[in-house]
Order: sequence, then C-alpha cells, then structure tokens
Amino acid sequence: MKNIIAVPMIILFVAFTYLGDSTGPQVDQRSFPIKMPQGGNILVNVLVSDSIDCRFIFDTGGGIHVISNSLLRRISSVPQGRFTAFRHTGERIDLEVFKIKALNIGGFRQENPLVATWSVLDSFKIDGILSLKFFEDHPFTLDLRDSVLVFETPTSLFAKASAVRFVPVVLHDNRGKSLDIFSNFRV
Repeated sequence: MKNIIAVPMIILFVAFTYLGDSTGPQVDQRSFPIKMPQGGNILVNVLVSDSIDCRFIFDTGGGIHVISNSLLRRISSVPQGRFTAFRHTGERIDLEVFKIKALNIGGFRQENPLVATWSVLDSFKIDGILSLKFFEDHPFTLDLRDSVLVFETPTSLFAKASAVRFVPVVLHDNRGKSLDIFSNFRV
C-alpha cells in the first residue's frame, strides 16, 4: 500500500459526513438531483461521451467506473486491458477496461476516463456505476435529506466545514486506474 495518499483539503471528510444540514451558506454551489429508491442505491444522471444520457449508481465504495455491455456498444471506446476488482463481499471480478471520451454531470467532466464493463449491469438494466474516481478533482457533498449532489467551491466547502463532524479517510490510488477509500470507525 505504498500508494496511499493524503486526502486533499477536506473534500472527502465533508462528502461522507454531511448528511443534509442545509442551513449553511449556499455560496457558488451547483447541485444536481439524485434519486434513492428503496434498494438504497444513489442514482445520478450522467452524460456519457457527450451524447448519451444515462442513469448511474453512485457507489462511494467503487474504485473504478463500470458500465454495461449494452452502453459500451453505443459509444466509441479504446480497449485498455483488464482490471481485477473486489466487490464489497470480497468476491473477485476480472473486468475488461476501456477508455471513453468523457463522463459529465452538469458540466463537471472527467475527460478520457477508464471504465470497466460488467455484464451483470445489463441483466438489471443499469447503465453504469459511477465511482469516486469522478470526484477526484471535484469537491462534493451529498445532501441525502434533500436528495441532491452538490459540487462545492472552496468557499462553500469552507463554510460547511464548521458545521460537520469529520471522519478521517485514507485514499488508495491504484496506478491511476481506480480510487479506493478506507476509514477506521465503529458501527
């Protein structure tokens, strides 16, 4: 685990502890609706390759973006090899990896992201899974009470910092392909 990196600013501290206190200042933020169906997944709209509107599961534990095989067939992509990932259950999955043009949420973009494909998503009619890798350069908070994803500015993030409880996290960057998050706490 040589590649463990420090958390930049307080981005992820706030992201996982801000659970909906909307009383703080709303300075220069841009927010986007999320949906949380009964299954507990967080769903967010993502524009894929500047042309296809998709619904992705936002997986805060996901290290790499994953898209369905049917979505991959609809966009241009460049094969990048294979990637071994481990699900939250410990199950190993070996995935094909591709580079695509972009992922976009309301103008917040990730250019040329790596995405893995997983046929299981097709069987559940899910377009993809958005990982933390998208948010590596985009500070954000999740307001679960009002069901919005908020992209923060340094000003708005600083304003919220005084009203939240911090949870220390450690990020692990896996060769620039995936971004995993770890935290020590008791449930």
